Amino acid sequence: MPLYSHEFQREVLYTLANNVVFATNYGCLLQDDSFDLAPMKTLFYLINQHMMQYETELERKDLLVLIEDYVSNRGWGSESLKVFKDEVRDIYLSKPKNEAFVADKVVQFVRKQALKRAIEDSITILEKSEEYEGVLKLIDKAISIGSGTQETKTIKDLINLPDVYRARYDPSKLIRTGFSRYDQALLGGLAQGELHIFIGPPGSGKSTFGCNIGAYNIALGKKVFHATMEIKDIDVLKHYALRLTAMTHTSFLTVDNEIWKKKMEKFRKFENNLFVAYWPEKTINALTIRAWIAQHRSTLGIQPDLILIDYDDLLVPVGGSTNDMYEDAGSIYGELIQLADYFKCFTGDTKISLVNGEEKRMDELLSGEELCVYSYDKDVIIEKAIALGVIDYTNIFYGIELNNGEIVKCTPDHKFMMKDGTYKEAQYLNTEDNLMSLDNKIKIENIIKIELAEKEAVYCINVPRTGNFALSSGIIVGNCPIITFAQTRRDAWDLADGEVIVSHHLAHSAKKAHKAYSVTSLNFKKGAQKGKLYIDKCRRGEDGVFIDMERDLSRSYFGEKSKNTHYDDEPRSNQVEEKDKKND
Repeated sequence: MPLYSHEFQREVLYTLANNVVFATNYGCLLQDDSFDLAPMKTLFYLINQHMMQYETELERKDLLVLIEDYVSNRGWGSESLKVFKDEVRDIYLSKPKNEAFVADKVVQFVRKQALKRAIEDSITILEKSEEYEGVLKLIDKAISIGSGTQETKTIKDLINLPDVYRARYDPSKLIRTGFSRYDQALLGGLAQGELHIFIGPPGSGKSTFGCNIGAYNIALGKKVFHATMEIKDIDVLKHYALRLTAMTHTSFLTVDNEIWKKKMEKFRKFENNLFVAYWPEKTINALTIRAWIAQHRSTLGIQPDLILIDYDDLLVPVGGSTNDMYEDAGSIYGELIQLADYFKCFTGDTKISLVNGEEKRMDELLSGEELCVYSYDKDVIIEKAIALGVIDYTNIFYGIELNNGEIVKCTPDHKFMMKDGTYKEAQYLNTEDNLMSLDNKIKIENIIKIELAEKEAVYCINVPRTGNFALSSGIIVGNCPIITFAQTRRDAWDLADGEVIVSHHLAHSAKKAHKAYSVTSLNFKKGAQKGKLYIDKCRRGEDGVFIDMERDLSRSYFGEKSKNTHYDDEPRSNQVEEKDKKND
């Protein structure tokens, strides 16, 4: 199927011949049948061949030389040469005003064609078997076409490294666990795309511990996805219920329905913050979990802030087991890291104000382009931003209508800065909210949810130091680390009291644990009320850290023996209630 109109095909050929980056990224995606005139097909072949060999811009006079050689070698006459020369003239008169637009349309075109083929191939696969994972791979491969070039770091990044590093691991942007000493050891918490492993023997409280971390983040307004293969989903929910309400197992079983509904009333605003799913052991892999989360992303516009997996020993590698537990574990950890990096927050297609006085649409920015924007850090400042280009596609948007006549169209999880410095997602905004803005006069007139029949591209810019930019004071934060729990080997079951459990006691292989950012053991004897967390390894923080812990399994409670912890001082429900009073 050819690329749109003849005029657009000429714009593509011009850009291929005169933009090395475009030719490198997109030339290989196109085929002869992307062009419907014979001279264009030939010119596409010659331009592409030149770019692959020389990687330099192809001037008009040089392209004419290639054409003359091509026509001469085939013994064609002057009439054929004239047809080609006329086409070259038209191409060089078709210089596009917006090469980014051309690139975007080329990607959309190629992706759509690949998706059609993937769907056709998927039907063939499903007619023969139920290889759903194979179908998912085909679709993902088609969707990922043209999603961007591999990010490369240079000396320029080295020069700016302190600021960039501090910005990436700014504690305000990390996901905390609620255990202050543990978060401190990780220099603030868990960062985007990281995998953290907690190990322990049966009865050490791995599942309960995970629910404590999940409950803490739910109360902070984070989106938590909890995949369980060990205990049933209803039992996981009970752990969350006890942790959020500070009830005991006994009182939970006898609680009056009206009293329970009253307790739950304060958590209704978090109804889209927890998602729990159960699968029997050895029936799913990382792609299954990804498909599960993607389902909620497509229907509700939900992006995860934290993924909990209980536990990785019960997963199978994508493509099936090799019957070698060491190799399987390595594959699973690698796949979980990819899963953590797959889900990212994103903004919608809208205008931003540049410091030079220009206004630019997001889709007019070239990926990797540097620009200066207004940002906020205790005051309005000027910051350098990097255009990220197209980073995803969605059909669910929120339209934020402002009192200056603008309508900001963004994804549901796009975060806006409030005047008090806190952030709020678009889907939770209301007309009473006070937005931070450059002139302090921006107000919300109306908010509407928009569901489109087809998905549209979404874009973003990255402001490394502050993480926010002036638009209508929108901010985007993309933290989605993964915590997974693993069993220890049987010979390590009795080590919780004396010798501490370390990473080489993992049930599968310590050799594979190097893929994680941290490995921490829960050193609790079965039924014991006191124990220790031991951070065996940590890439970004402290190694060899012992943290005294206590627990009360009757109410699914874990806490640090420290005055600074959020869990020791008071029940979580009281903290949430106090937080609500302050917000009111």
